Amino acid sequence: ELLPQNDIREWLNVRESLTGTNLKNFFMLRCAHAHLTPESTPDQLQSVLDFPCDGFSLESCEYVLDHLNSGMLNPTPQDIATYTATCHALFPLATAFRPPKTEETVPR
Repeated sequence: ELLPQNDIREWLNVRESLTGTNLKNFFMLRCAHAHLTPESTPDQLQSVLDFPCDGFSLESCEYVLDHLNSGMLNPTPQDIATYTATCHALFPLATAFRPPKTEETVPR
């Protein structure tokens, strides 16, 4: 039998306290919270966007970006752009976070 919803929330809170500064784990827990309480989705998304940069790794940034692009936590295009810019500042050589080329930036 599945755990009652209160027990699941308690388990998630304990797991969250153990994640430390791991962005990928934090993101997965935020998604789980949003799934349990859909009305909290905007708050869960904001928590991910406000996550301290010292917890970012290239792998975790790419993981979160892929899932945000797929619609997890219902981000707006501006949310995705903000997150991408943050990751690009940390990993300027990573192709996943490069700004899209515009006519002004494309060499002729």
